[in-house]
Amino acid sequence: MTDCGHLWAPQHGSVTHTTTTYGSTATISCLTGYILRGSGIVTCDSNGHWGSTGQTCSTVGE
Repeated sequence: MTDCGHLWAPQHGSVTHTTTTYGSTATISCLTGYILRGSGIVTCDSNGHWGSTGQTCSTVGE
């Protein structure tokens, strides 16, 4: 089974997921006072990659 491996959280953020295999989803969120830039939900694709990465958590006004 295809495994996407660990998904790193953005600085000032966190990632939650139950598995890292094909079809799994992960939720990315930011700490209080920060806004997520990018997708909050990513999916493990059939090539073993997380579908959308590069999210950041920034303060309002950044």
